[in-house]
Amino acid sequence: QPRPAPGPLVAAVPAADLGARVPGRVAAAVAAALGIVAAVMLVAGHQPWDGPEVVALTGSHGLHAGDVVAVVPLVAGAWLAAWCLRRDVAA
Repeated sequence: QPRPAPGPLVAAVPAADLGARVPGRVAAAVAAALGIVAAVMLVAGHQPWDGPEVVALTGSHGLHAGDVVAVVPLVAGAWLAAWCLRRDVAA
């Protein structure tokens, strides 16, 4: 006998689990990691705003004037991580 075609998949979540939160330490670690990864990607890439080389590290690598932009995701990640930790302590 042929099996009926499967219907749409529907997930049921108990009402008690809807308010479940991610632990503050986990959220803080993710926020910090994302900030670090974004900063590394900004420094390691070749963006049009790089500007002149300020510090030569090797013959083909160095820090450019535009690498200062990488501070933005670092600060944002650190701020968000601190906020997550403070929020977890308050809860």
